[in-house]
Amino acid sequence: MNIQENNTLITYLSSFNDIIYTPEKCQKLLDNDTLDIALVAINNDITQVKQFSKIFAQSNDETMQVLIKKILIHLNQQKEIILNFYIHYFKSNSIIGDKSVSQHPDLIVVLGCDRPSLDKRISYAVQIANQHPSAPILLSGGGFNIDMTEGDYMHAQLKKAGIKNEFILETLSMDTIANALFSKIMLRQDSKLSTIKNIEIITSKFHLPRALYYFKTIFNSLESTSGFNFCAQGPTTATDAQIEFLSNHELSTESDAMQTLSVFNNPKKHPIDDMQSLIELLKNHNLYQTRYDILRILLPHC
Repeated sequence: MNIQENNTLITYLSSFNDIIYTPEKCQKLLDNDTLDIALVAINNDITQVKQFSKIFAQSNDETMQVLIKKILIHLNQQKEIILNFYIHYFKSNSIIGDKSVSQHPDLIVVLGCDRPSLDKRISYAVQIANQHPSAPILLSGGGFNIDMTEGDYMHAQLKKAGIKNEFILETLSMDTIANALFSKIMLRQDSKLSTIKNIEIITSKFHLPRALYYFKTIFNSLESTSGFNFCAQGPTTATDAQIEFLSNHELSTESDAMQTLSVFNNPKKHPIDDMQSLIELLKNHNLYQTRYDILRILLPHC
């Protein structure tokens, strides 16, 4: 590496020091539904700098090694600020989005996940359903259990708990992006999409920002120009230590999937077309490639 290339790399690496988060900034990002995106971005930055660390660990460039070490410390400190904000915010706040929606929801959406977290979501959903007995409940989740889908399991447990609301089941999705897209298509299939304005999402606290972002983005469609109002709330299902794992794994996985779907490119200027979204999901998303059964079931209703 010549002197010019070395200086260029130093300038590039030093730019990571400009990444600074505060609780106030985290709050603004949460209000804009982009806090999860910021957390994914800083995870990606850390991964990238670690790659440089491996490269220069084999060299004698101590100056570069020291710089990279300082940058990694800085980035991990900023990541810790975001994670701590998550932990403390959701200890005292269980609802985000348009809180007025929770008073009069036209639809309650319960998102599936692995047990035992799913059982906590179901218990929370029982409380909400009892407050709004006339609101239909959409249960969204296929999952990876071969014995019973998450949607079917939630349905059985809610009926067992005495919930008599109308149920809509979406049992094909395996991640949050598809939770939103497939739910929307199912609502159109049942001729309910045009009758709904206020949607209340129930999921785990750490999952709230991501779920809210995907639902708001995907429901901003060519067919839904009037817009929808959303709120999201739910129980605590992850310990503080587990949030670290979730941020590194689950968030990054869905972020990678989102980057492959052009439907997320500037949805405010280019409203989402459901058919395009479904086809791109099946073409580009690792979880749904070759799932032609989904195409046969949902495409006629896009």
